[in-house]
Amino acid sequence: MYNKKSFSGLVKFLILILAIILVFSFIILIQQSNSKKDVNIIKNFPNKIENNNVYDYPDESKWTNAKYFNFSDGEIIDYKGSGPKEVVIPKIINGITVTKIGDIAFASKQLTSVIIPNTIKDIGNLAFEDNQLSTIVIPDSVVNIGSQAFGSNKLTSVVIPDNIQNIKDGVFMNNKLKSVVIPNSVIDIDYSAFMKNELVSLTIPNSVKDIGDGAFAENKLNSLIISDSVKKIGSIAFLNNNLTSLTIPNSVKSIGDSAFMSNKLEKVVILNPEIKIHEDAFSFNPLKSIKIGGEEKTLEIYSESSANSL
Repeated sequence: MYNKKSFSGLVKFLILILAIILVFSFIILIQQSNSKKDVNIIKNFPNKIENNNVYDYPDESKWTNAKYFNFSDGEIIDYKGSGPKEVVIPKIINGITVTKIGDIAFASKQLTSVIIPNTIKDIGNLAFEDNQLSTIVIPDSVVNIGSQAFGSNKLTSVVIPDNIQNIKDGVFMNNKLKSVVIPNSVIDIDYSAFMKNELVSLTIPNSVKDIGDGAFAENKLNSLIISDSVKKIGSIAFLNNNLTSLTIPNSVKSIGDSAFMSNKLEKVVILNPEIKIHEDAFSFNPLKSIKIGGEEKTLEIYSESSANSL
């Protein structure tokens, strides 16, 4: 016998089940849509000005094929030598955002150009060492650049991101740099950081405390401004440049061995009367006198016997 009440209850139950299915389907669609949007935001992040350079990052169609990268957990571990010599590092590989370039990942691969995405935070030691790079834009996302990361290339200019506090040893050594912009975030400039380049002028910003051994040796500097935040100038820091005059601020407590050896210095003014000047700091310069703490001193070309004796 037909039971009208039972049939009505069944219909209501089926409608409820259908409504639940529709709600869950709608939620899943929204989550998928948001996920796609997040990926597209990263892929299509607009071009912008990065550290005074135009950051012109190509669209996804121009990214270097993922097959050439050894990639794990956001880090590019290695780049295959069979890959293109003009590289556009992808922002995303296998659905994962690229945030780190590992040690020696691109070293000695005969690369002629590299574009780094603004998802990268960390560039490892020797990451791009020994290539043929003539230009590079380091995006503002980068907070660490490893030792010798761009050493032995053909770079002519570089702007260092505002987030970098330590310019590590040999990071731009043995290039063709004619200019460099060091941001006010930098505290230490390490050993040989810019050695063997073609820098002609340099301003050390008022955040830097330590200029490491050989940091700017063997350049072509004829102009140097050292800020009054610097406490130490390392050994051979400015060896073999073209400086003709120099003012060392009151903040500097120590000048290392041969720090300004083999320049063209005729005039040196040192504001701190208690500064420690190590051996041969100003040797092989046409310098006849030096002013320390406002007092004119006679210079005996800083040999062992005269070091720190002024």
